[in-house]
Amino acid sequence: MLECLVIVSLSLMAGIVAGFALRPIARLPFLGRASGERSGGEGAAGGRSEDEVYQEELLRGVLDMRGMTVREIMVPRPEVFAVDIHTSRDELLELLAEEGYSRVPVYDGTIDNVLGVIYTKDLLALLQHRNVIVLEDIVRPAYFVPETKRLGALLREMQTQHIHLALVIDEYGGVEGIVTLEDILEEIVGEIRDEYDEEPEEIIEAQDGGFLVDARMTVRRLNERFGEVVAESDGYDTIAGFVVEQAGRIPRAGETFRSGPLRIAVTRRSQTAVKQVKIWIDSSIPE
Repeated sequence: MLECLVIVSLSLMAGIVAGFALRPIARLPFLGRASGERSGGEGAAGGRSEDEVYQEELLRGVLDMRGMTVREIMVPRPEVFAVDIHTSRDELLELLAEEGYSRVPVYDGTIDNVLGVIYTKDLLALLQHRNVIVLEDIVRPAYFVPETKRLGALLREMQTQHIHLALVIDEYGGVEGIVTLEDILEEIVGEIRDEYDEEPEEIIEAQDGGFLVDARMTVRRLNERFGEVVAESDGYDTIAGFVVEQAGRIPRAGETFRSGPLRIAVTRRSQTAVKQVKIWIDSSIPE
């Protein structure tokens, strides 16, 4: 039964990946093994092969993803790269070359007034005639989804309607962030890396037994690493949001506080957000 479910899941995923032109994704785990290829190792518990364990993990990813909402995985508004419709042609080309995104939201004045999305391939096709590039002429319609939408439903819509990027809105119509097909796939198969991505270090173990944590990391991912050390809530998704809720404000760098099994110290912050924290868990807390 498990084998059948996994085959169905893989078939669906293969169809989705084939139907969308993302940046190169040479390291999709399940595409890295030819069908019928078997691992020689039996390192899993109960005599199961690595392939069998992997299939179970993949199926678990599919099932977990279906119950998640867009809000849980979206790129939040402060981190969204978007351009104003009034950006000059030369500045626009420079920004796109610098950032390396294939699709970019376009707004008028404020990101809450999104006009659409530009594809860099459309601009590339016009580079020979760059003096006549008019941004309004290449803006494509934007696709909007509520932050409460289930990922399973959104994935199906993206597959059938050939959508690569969606703008996430709240109940009042304000833009909360963006979500891409790649974001959803990563919830199923794990992080997809390509030659354009820098290797992130979300958690760095410190010499004193603590851990430096990127505050953009979600509470769910932290709990996956350390167990249920932070209570999940509708009031926040990330470690930064959890810290701000606990403190009632944006704490200063150097401030520390306790929460359940954690001691938390703010190590870096900007004017508007917590950037990095250091955590100690129970026995790792220094005297």
